[in-house]
Amino acid sequence: SDERIVLRGTTQNLDEKLPLFSFSVKGVHHEDLALVMDKMGVALRSGHMCAQPLMTRYDVTGMLRASFAPYNTLEEARIFIESLNKAISLLK
Repeated sequence: SDERIVLRGTTQNLDEKLPLFSFSVKGVHHEDLALVMDKMGVALRSGHMCAQPLMTRYDVTGMLRASFAPYNTLEEARIFIESLNKAISLLK
């Protein structure tokens, strides 16, 4: 568990959910993190996720979403985690 990362959404019934998650990082703007991750070869969705009223209601300026698929490998998941840690370190 990383105290810097805030997972958005519910954690109930995870075995029934799609392999994607929305998150933000304390002290790091979502667009900056998305740009750095892109330079590392990792694509993330950033912004309001087509849910601006919800973002406004919860006073969130934006977030990031990572989407995985059945064909993604454990190595790609490891690369995502390593890239995320490196990007956060660069931006903090």
